[in-house]
Amino acid sequence: MPNRRQSWFPSHPFCTGSAMKSHTIPSIESLETRWLPSSHLNAFAQFKSTDFPGVESISVRVGATDFHSHERSPIVGFILRSVSDGSIRATSAANGSTQTISAKAGLPGTEQGGLTVSILRTQAYSLKLPESSVGSNWTLQAFLAGDANADFRVDATDLRVISSRMGKSFGQPGYSPEADVNADGIISASDARMARSNMGVSTTIRPLHLSARLSSAIDPDQNGVVARRQATVVCSAIAGASLSVSMEGQRARRFRVGNAGQVSFAATLPAGTSVCRVLATGPFGQRTSARHEITVGDAILGWNRTHLDTIKDYRHENLIGAGRNVLTPPPLAARNLAIMHLAMADAVKEAESAAASRGLSNALVMSKVAAAAAARDVMGALYPGAVAAQRFNATFTECLLGVAPGRIRSEAVAIGKAAAARVLLDRANDGSSVLTTNPAADQPGEWVPTPSGFKVALLPQWPSVTPFLLASANDVLPPPPPALDSPEYAVAFNQVKALGSKTDSSRTADQTAIAKFWADGGGTFTPPGHWNQIAADIASSQGNNLAQNAKLFAALNTALADAGIACWKAKYQYSMWRPVTAINRASEDGNDSTEEDSAWRPLIETPPFPTYTSGHSTFSGAAATVLAGFFGDDTPFTTRADVPAGQVATIADRTFAGFSDAATEASWSRVFGGIHFLFDGEAGLESGRLIGELALQTFS
Repeated sequence: MPNRRQSWFPSHPFCTGSAMKSHTIPSIESLETRWLPSSHLNAFAQFKSTDFPGVESISVRVGATDFHSHERSPIVGFILRSVSDGSIRATSAANGSTQTISAKAGLPGTEQGGLTVSILRTQAYSLKLPESSVGSNWTLQAFLAGDANADFRVDATDLRVISSRMGKSFGQPGYSPEADVNADGIISASDARMARSNMGVSTTIRPLHLSARLSSAIDPDQNGVVARRQATVVCSAIAGASLSVSMEGQRARRFRVGNAGQVSFAATLPAGTSVCRVLATGPFGQRTSARHEITVGDAILGWNRTHLDTIKDYRHENLIGAGRNVLTPPPLAARNLAIMHLAMADAVKEAESAAASRGLSNALVMSKVAAAAAARDVMGALYPGAVAAQRFNATFTECLLGVAPGRIRSEAVAIGKAAAARVLLDRANDGSSVLTTNPAADQPGEWVPTPSGFKVALLPQWPSVTPFLLASANDVLPPPPPALDSPEYAVAFNQVKALGSKTDSSRTADQTAIAKFWADGGGTFTPPGHWNQIAADIASSQGNNLAQNAKLFAALNTALADAGIACWKAKYQYSMWRPVTAINRASEDGNDSTEEDSAWRPLIETPPFPTYTSGHSTFSGAAATVLAGFFGDDTPFTTRADVPAGQVATIADRTFAGFSDAATEASWSRVFGGIHFLFDGEAGLESGRLIGELALQTFS
């Protein structure tokens, strides 16, 4: 046998279509190990370290009907990604033959990963992890070699796909990792030969595609916030999968998924916010996990969650000042949240007054319906469109569950609609949609578009938006940032240069985690949304009632809205350059204590607006002050990172002793991310605190 590290392409018979039966091979035979360009969409099975915590050995089962191959042994690719070079030892349970599945450095700009193409000849294997891999992060995927169109079979269509992409290399338009069968970074005749050697092979194994949710009968909008503790949990996965479902405070339940592709069961939900965790094991031995966050709450919390979900995926077609189709940016998210929660708070107050004046015993029902009606009208105005309206109607429908049609419901709806109309009218000409442009800059220290996108300035009109609480954004305007030639500037410059670099950074692992945890970038619910999530978690755990939540979220979001306005006032008044520009052009700053590095790039993508002050810091200072006023600053809590829709969060939750601690860490995260100087955050925190104090006075 050749050495397993030796390249068998292109001379090996399996790559030329020669008959396999004429060769003596072990049960798992390595054909090649090469760089992994990117994740394969044709993977039929996946194994992740997070789904096998502390496990040293994984069992893989090849059923008699898992592969159809017309007397050929299926050639299967195994992709191993690891945080460091590593390997998995695969051993046949039938005859003891072994093969190493390796991970190694990937192509430039990619994750580390290695491809091992193997032939499955027996029906059971044990995947042994080396001690260095136990507890580390790794992912192992399995796919049919040559399945270029990801339909889990290899046929003439795959050969046509490979042929149409011939000559394309990694990074070029038209390159496809599925067509690059041998994962050498270029699609060539070798890939076509590999596909031909696997021609006619197919697999019945499918990705698990696991999901967990509450039934639509109790949660019509599917946002995880429900009013009742009695619910039906629905889990979906491929037929034949085994499920282990854990509800907080309850024993795990086990199910086998039938041909319908789902199982359901009745559950009593814990009070407050909890998580339903599901682990699915497929017939091949692969696993995947899912979690569904559930909150037992009221109409305020339900609409807050719907609003955060909308921020994540709603695209504004012509957001003036952005010059492009964009997701909701942080200042606009805060403004819109403030409008909705002000209308809901007004509706609750009016409904309570109406119920009291008539001696009604169902004031809570009136308040709930009025708040829901106000929210639906506001959301429809702020986020127009049929798709968004379906979400809003579903949340409204959920709020009406158990409320019979009649005079009380009609009056409550009218109260809510009137409250929405008043607040929308008040904000109709607040300056948020006035067309402005950011003046061109060419002097050292002035903001210019930054790599990699070099996008135009976002929301340059925001300094002129009418505040909700402040008389003027100038009331909390900080002094100018340090002069470029000052010692203070040099200290902050060298600090972010060392801590915030994408490569060769002096950050600790925890500091990197902090930067990514608080990133709250495009496709997430943004920094204001993150603080709303924190508030919702604590409000539900504390058992707040509807009126308390109405006041809390009105105070929080008007503070966040003014934080955005005040911060953008400072940003565009001082128009200071970002760290990436400062470091790339340090020779222009007149400071002997700074040194230019034209290749320096930050860990986090730099957002398209000036650096001083930090938006996340200003939002955090305002939110932490408001929440401390309602709950006490020594309230401990755990919060989680948000990710764009369709992605899975891989960043660990973080726990804090209080709100001030979280705000300080959020501010520092921008230094660790390389997108802010420390003085940006310090000034932002102070402005935010002043705004938060004003909100507490207003809503006392």
